[in-house]
Amino acid sequence: MDTKEQAKDQNKNEELSLVIGGLFAEISPYVVQIFRRQPEVEPVEEQPLATGVLAEINGNSYLLTAGHTFQDEDINQVGTIIGRDFYVFKGDLSYLSVSNSEENNNADLGVYKLLPEVADDLKQKYKFLPYERILNNHVLSEENRYFILGYPVSKSKMDRKRKTIKVSPFHYVTSGYVDFKKYHEWGYDNNINFLIEFHRNKIQKIGDARKQTAPKAEGNSGAGLWFLEDDGILRLVGILISYDYEKSIFVASRIDMATEIIRHKFDAKILKSELIHPHFI
Repeated sequence: MDTKEQAKDQNKNEELSLVIGGLFAEISPYVVQIFRRQPEVEPVEEQPLATGVLAEINGNSYLLTAGHTFQDEDINQVGTIIGRDFYVFKGDLSYLSVSNSEENNNADLGVYKLLPEVADDLKQKYKFLPYERILNNHVLSEENRYFILGYPVSKSKMDRKRKTIKVSPFHYVTSGYVDFKKYHEWGYDNNINFLIEFHRNKIQKIGDARKQTAPKAEGNSGAGLWFLEDDGILRLVGILISYDYEKSIFVASRIDMATEIIRHKFDAKILKSELIHPHFI
């Protein structure tokens, strides 16, 4: 490849990198890092726990995340950090625990209907995803159109003296795993779960041929699975619930499960999913 062609490819890679970076920047305000507070430790400490997506539906504010985020936790000690302050999530919580997930097709989802005053506090830093950006009835694609933005535990460093936290979000673009025979073999339901390609030791940045290793996945649970549609807009199609390094996959529950929880528990006005008929109620 001559110098001109190399320069041309480099420019294309840079342009693509800017586009992808812009897409991640656009969804970042909707993605919240979740912490657990340890009041029994002196001084009181906050530990990174998971990731979540904030959404607003019919005037109500919700936190969407993995169900196991709350299992075995004191929910009065789970929240997020804004500046130097810790904000506890409060409201009505409904979640499918890990112990019940097999009976509920591995849904493992948590939905927190937040009190208005809690939502107002979060709006100091975050935004709430409008309902029209939530895409039910999504058909999984083999194309590299899926975006993941999460907060790995290993990339969150607390500065105890300054009472601040330095975080490095995980950005990942990937494709759907559509060998549906494997879903049943591995214990998943392709009507409920999305399997997403995740080759941890083969991460590649745009414009960089070197293979890199992604940070450990702990902390990414609850992150949104976003699909880039033809109009150039990322829409929320799922919530990450687990990963499997051996099989090189992330596991997500389709967002329909979350909206069905909301429809049954909080807001009957939400449209019913066309693809799933959950039996968790």
